[in-house]
Amino acid sequence: MDETADLGEQTCGLGICAKTVPNCVDGKLVDCEPLEGAEDDDFPDDQFLDSNCDGIDGEIEGSVFVDEVNGNQNNAGTMEEPLKSLQSGIELAAQQGKRDVYVSTGFYSESVELKNGVSVYGLYSSDGGWSRASGNTVTLSGGTTAVFAQGIQAQTTLEGLVIKSADADQPGASSFGIRAKDSPDLILRRLDIFAGKGAQGEEGDPGAPGLNTEY
Repeated sequence: MDETADLGEQTCGLGICAKTVPNCVDGKLVDCEPLEGAEDDDFPDDQFLDSNCDGIDGEIEGSVFVDEVNGNQNNAGTMEEPLKSLQSGIELAAQQGKRDVYVSTGFYSESVELKNGVSVYGLYSSDGGWSRASGNTVTLSGGTTAVFAQGIQAQTTLEGLVIKSADADQPGASSFGIRAKDSPDLILRRLDIFAGKGAQGEEGDPGAPGLNTEY
């Protein structure tokens, strides 16, 4: 007879570390290790896996959080106190040497400039405990250049956003959903990009009168 059959079970761990184990095996108490199987790095991925078992798809400690709906510009940029502006999140991450900016569903009416080595990931929902799913829409609606990147020389990912730029309003001007210069390490993934209309050019000067031709 198995004398440990009625001693119950315990559950622990998050993400890929989530497990249920018996309380006792062969007369010995069992410890449920919440971080057993955790990976060192957790980059946001297509399967939305929590690989380092901290509770989200990504790394809480190495990131800044942005939420247009519930955030505030005076917040610290944490999960509990997200910033409101995407650009301010990028700036704070660059200042603090953090790898990622995680953006919750919402409509962000701003243009942004990416920073070298600071990746931006959408598809999050702060209301869902910063869970990540394909149905969480993050829309960035900027000016005639919605996203600008220059000098990206370290891996920098922009992923999971709907990006829209405004129609150009100056003669001959263009509209760019994303404009990148000298940025060989910029990675663009899972983006819907809608550039606005370019403006018409200025009218040219009147031409010189033609010469009379004799037949």
